[in-house]
Amino acid sequence: MTEQQDRGKISPPETKGESPFISVVLPVRNEEATIESVLRSLLAQDYPSEQCEFLVCDGYSTDRTREIVNNLAAEDSRVVLKNNPGQRSSAGRNVGYRHARGEYILFVDGHCVIPDNQLLRSVAELFASTGADCLCRPQPLVPDDNCSLTAGAIAAVRASRFGHSRSSYIYSEHEGFISPISVGAAYTRMVFETIGEYDESFDAAEDVEFNVRVEQAGFKSFISPRLKILYHARSGLGRLFRQMLRYGRGRFHLIRKHPNSFEWQTIIPPLLVFGLIFLLFVLILIPPLRGPVIALLLLAALGIWAVTIPDSKRFDRRGWPLYPAVFFAIYAGLGLGFIQAVARDSFGQAVHVGPDKPEKAHTPK
Repeated sequence: MTEQQDRGKISPPETKGESPFISVVLPVRNEEATIESVLRSLLAQDYPSEQCEFLVCDGYSTDRTREIVNNLAAEDSRVVLKNNPGQRSSAGRNVGYRHARGEYILFVDGHCVIPDNQLLRSVAELFASTGADCLCRPQPLVPDDNCSLTAGAIAAVRASRFGHSRSSYIYSEHEGFISPISVGAAYTRMVFETIGEYDESFDAAEDVEFNVRVEQAGFKSFISPRLKILYHARSGLGRLFRQMLRYGRGRFHLIRKHPNSFEWQTIIPPLLVFGLIFLLFVLILIPPLRGPVIALLLLAALGIWAVTIPDSKRFDRRGWPLYPAVFFAIYAGLGLGFIQAVARDSFGQAVHVGPDKPEKAHTPK
């Protein structure tokens, strides 16, 4: 047994009463704006303090993240800071698992919102009552604390029927057994001992790839609204576009490793990118067709509004003029990221469309 494997087999503490030990792993990098609020929400959980730990696996943050975590660790020994030399979320998840003492291992991001103090209790109760090996959670986007028009528009579009994967459960209120692929987040230790760790070659979609293996191994997965956590929408279209670039690359790597995970909707963003490039050439090179092309684009914008506005009733609709731009950022980012990954796989590292450096750890698919 290697040292890495041995660290992943730490004996969990003895269960006291009816409360199993839960290890919460937070893979983070440059999360100074949100990490304190996330950790304080976890520290305030209605769960026996001696039966939980919070492992913050930091990818050498260049902001105040480490300082904030160290200050909280000095206040409460349940907070433990671990180094993540690989920097990526996938590597941080593995660092957390290798040091986790819990019977159950829950992954939480450093930039989410935990809506109540019942998360850990719900994890323990649902594992016990369902017999599941993996627990899944809804993780919808909400506007940021500043209620900016852009963030509101992004949250509204992402919640619409065409703003996220049709096979995803991130906005679901369903409770029951499901496929874990899009939303698996908590696992028994046996899952890791059976299928191994996260694939650290993934810079995005590492959780999806792991959950594909969870499903392939035949583990039972259960989703409940009781486990819901919230994510703030990106504050700008540029940040959204860069996030989608990473997701697009991750989608290709997922299909390359697990061809059976391919879904027809995966090729829609690349096709739209090629279609937009074609229309751009038409606008430039064929002046008589400029009017019809512009009309087609305006019709597409009207279609986006028609689809999104009815679905956005729970959001502030002041950002509705931005809905088409948000759709463009999502689909252009996914498409270009996918095309970039295909090109790199075919021709090496010559093609570059966006930053490959690790960004903030995982956001919802």
